[in-house]
Amino acid sequence: MDEKQLMWGALGSLLVILSVGIVSIVNMVVLLVIGILTSFLVFILTIFAYSKVNQDPLCSRLKKNSLKEQLKLRSQKPIRTFPILTGSSAIDKPLQDMISYIIRDYILAWHKKITLNTSFPDEVRAILSQTVTILTERISLVDWVPYLTTQLVDHVASHVRLFKSARNKYKSPLKDGEARPADLETIFFDCEVEMEGEICRDQVCLDQEGETQYFQELCEMLLYLILPGQEFGAGSVRCLVREILAHSLIQPSLNSLSDPDFVNQTLVWLYSEYYIRNEVFVATLRHTDNMGELEASRELVTKEVTRLRSCDSV
Repeated sequence: MDEKQLMWGALGSLLVILSVGIVSIVNMVVLLVIGILTSFLVFILTIFAYSKVNQDPLCSRLKKNSLKEQLKLRSQKPIRTFPILTGSSAIDKPLQDMISYIIRDYILAWHKKITLNTSFPDEVRAILSQTVTILTERISLVDWVPYLTTQLVDHVASHVRLFKSARNKYKSPLKDGEARPADLETIFFDCEVEMEGEICRDQVCLDQEGETQYFQELCEMLLYLILPGQEFGAGSVRCLVREILAHSLIQPSLNSLSDPDFVNQTLVWLYSEYYIRNEVFVATLRHTDNMGELEASRELVTKEVTRLRSCDSV
């Protein structure tokens, strides 16, 4: 009887192997083992989640805090202390407010949806504070008096002189056999090469890719000077901050500063309370050669004269 059972068992096993396959049997065994291990882990985690740990001290010399003291310790929030940035409280307070607004608008807006842990925002605040401190130290080393009174004035005067030269050349009549570019930008940069020698910034000013690359290199140099060494050594942090500064700060700011409408509105706002003397106004009209400006000035003067006459009649 035992031999028959063994034979029938061997025959059944052989049929199962032939019909299902060895690979399928191995897969079934693996899945069974994985199911048993998963059930065991779920059982262990359930016990850990719903169990209570005895927190009574094992040493009689340790004093256990009462329930009121534990609630008081939990309710106490750590006092946030801000580092000294510039050494002046009148300047540090607005700078700290700006850093808080930056963290609130650009970090906490998405970070609080992921986790309530404040380690990352606090680290960003510390990095920004340290960056501002380094920037303050760098600024204090600059001799501003000769730069503002000599170097900056020379650069601005040289640029204005170069622009006037290019504009005069653009408006002057062509001579016999003279070839001249049709646009003012090309004439300007040709004059720049003649004045500066080997320096020409046409690729930076006229090419979008060249401008972006120049801003990236500029931000890379600025980060080397003001960013802490540990953060600058991290390639991902350096590239991220470089792209943010180049595309979200420097490039939009320069686009706004070079917008004629923005420049005109700023000048109007600056001179809104400034009284222009008659001599200055007449001298400006005499030296200008723009017919559009002259016609606009005449219309404004006519309106002002009409308004004054109407007031006199009343």
